[in-house]
Order: sequence, then C-alpha cells, then structure tokens
Amino acid sequence: MSCFEQSLPVFINLLFIVLLVLLIILVINLLKTLKKANKTIDDVNQKLNSLDGMFSMIDQSTDFIVKVNDKILSFIMDKVNKLFRKKEEKEDE
Repeated sequence: MSCFEQSLPVFINLLFIVLLVLLIILVINLLKTLKKANKTIDDVNQKLNSLDGMFSMIDQSTDFIVKVNDKILSFIMDKVNKLFRKKEEKEDE
C-alpha cells in the first residue's frame, strides 16, 4: 500500500504537467488563429474602405439625377396645370 501511496502523487503531478503542456499548445494555436483572423478582417476593412468611395460617388450621382428629375417633373406639372386652368377659365366665361 505504501508503494501505491507514493506513486499516486507522482502520477497525478505528471498528469498535471501533461495537461499544462497541452493547454499551452492550445493557447499558442489559438493565438495563431486569432492573428490570421485579424489579418483577414483588416484586409476586408481595407477593401470596404476602397469601395466606400465608389458608393459615395454613386450616391452623389443618384442625388443629382433625382434633383434633375424633380425639376423636369415640376416644370411639366406647372405647364399641365396652366393648361387646365386656361380650359377652366374658358369654360367659366
């Protein structure tokens, strides 16, 4: 029994050492993975920033087109309203 009592703490200590080594290896691998993920995220952010300028340009051009379209439509609507007013004035007379 004394042999078992002496060898058990040594065996448990060896298991703890193996567990500690495995945890250290796992943490190192996780750090490598995080570095790769961070690099990928930075690359995606850089590409999105380059596309942001293009989207801004598209947004400005669509705003300009909408303003021109609104002016044309208001001009046409004014002419149509004037035409109907003239017809109504003629009918009233």
